[in-house]
Amino acid sequence: MKTVTLNIFKFDELSETAKNKAVESFRESMEYNDECVFENLTDLLVAIGFDEDVEIEYSLDYSHIPFANVVSGGFNKKDLTKARKNYGGEKVVELFDLIENSEIERTDLLEAINKFVFSMIESDFEYYYSTESIIEEIEALEMDFFENGTSF
Repeated sequence: MKTVTLNIFKFDELSETAKNKAVESFRESMEYNDECVFENLTDLLVAIGFDEDVEIEYSLDYSHIPFANVVSGGFNKKDLTKARKNYGGEKVVELFDLIENSEIERTDLLEAINKFVFSMIESDFEYYYSTESIIEEIEALEMDFFENGTSF
């Protein structure tokens, strides 16, 4: 019989080189999940006046033109007093101000909403694949590694 002893490390115990390897390896295995951002955006879009059946189409493929498009049977501006209490953030406040601007043309407003939706999806996507987010996920999963950063 042969006995083998392995040294196993937590992420914070790894060298910087091994941490980088662990992060890159984890990143390569990831697949973007847009479910949470879509749920939040859909709720927000309904709160500002879109029908309940609102859908979002998007592409983040930068080899073509990236886009976001809100598809809905209808949009009618709503009083945003309640929505302003439930939603925050600089981009959301700017969107609310734009919607409440009675001078803006409907097509310009819908274009601005599409740009807002795209920026929110893009921000979520970028954070999802960021080193900060990956490290948080590795630590939450309490992953173990070999000394070189390969997962155990």
